[in-house]
Amino acid sequence: MSSALSIDPDAPIRRYLRLFAEGEESSVTHERIELSLGTKSASSSGRLNYEEGASVPRLPFRAPTAAELSCMLFESRPFSTSGAIGICRPPVETFEKLAAIGRSIRDRQCKLETEAYKVGIRDLVGWLSKRYVFEDKYIVHGFSVDEPAALTTTIGRTGRLVGLHLDTWEYHRLDERASALNRFCLNAGEQARYLLAFNLDLVEMHGLLRDLCRVCVSNVHDIGPEFMRRFPDYPVVKVKINPGEAYIAPTDFVIHDATSLGLESSGCSFTIRGRFLV
Repeated sequence: MSSALSIDPDAPIRRYLRLFAEGEESSVTHERIELSLGTKSASSSGRLNYEEGASVPRLPFRAPTAAELSCMLFESRPFSTSGAIGICRPPVETFEKLAAIGRSIRDRQCKLETEAYKVGIRDLVGWLSKRYVFEDKYIVHGFSVDEPAALTTTIGRTGRLVGLHLDTWEYHRLDERASALNRFCLNAGEQARYLLAFNLDLVEMHGLLRDLCRVCVSNVHDIGPEFMRRFPDYPVVKVKINPGEAYIAPTDFVIHDATSLGLESSGCSFTIRGRFLV
């Protein structure tokens, strides 16, 4: 374990991964953001069965200080694909088309309505191309359903929860990660969803381990676990995503997950990956 590291303007950190929201309804305030007390090793209990070595946020979550908040927000649009997490709200009619399909899937009441699904995607991609200019390449991952009251929600290939993790859809090397597609994830449910993410990208974590701990991590998938082991008090950021809102995040470049703590019923989200400019 190494010396304490915190979210602070005076901390030895070159850059923070910051939040930016477009539109008054999606503005980022202290009421939208909370911080964990750090991280810890996950423990399985009941239906929450974690993979070996998994890490989760350490409870309780708390409000950020003014100094911490200043390190987490952009005052103006950054126009970045890898250095920002964006919060946005698609047009209501586009959201409602996708949300209706998502509810049917979640409630197992009917199969995917292919034509409605295509129309919903077409409308969403059209809006995204105007607001967040991106290349023609995009990949639709579709809907996913989160169980309520789970500290983290992502389930791995083993059928167990993976905890705070890194996606690997494209690039494997550390120096390629910033060029990976980022993720647009729409809250298609009726309750708020909560994104969990470090406000440090992989390159920053790698640099802090090297400079402060004299540790050189060669495997990109070991950077996050080693950082959490060395700096267990560094907080995870919890971001509220209201129904009809979406986040855009570089999930191949930042340790993240979602939490459904406090939710009374299953949530539903819709995901597309592309090169979205926040």
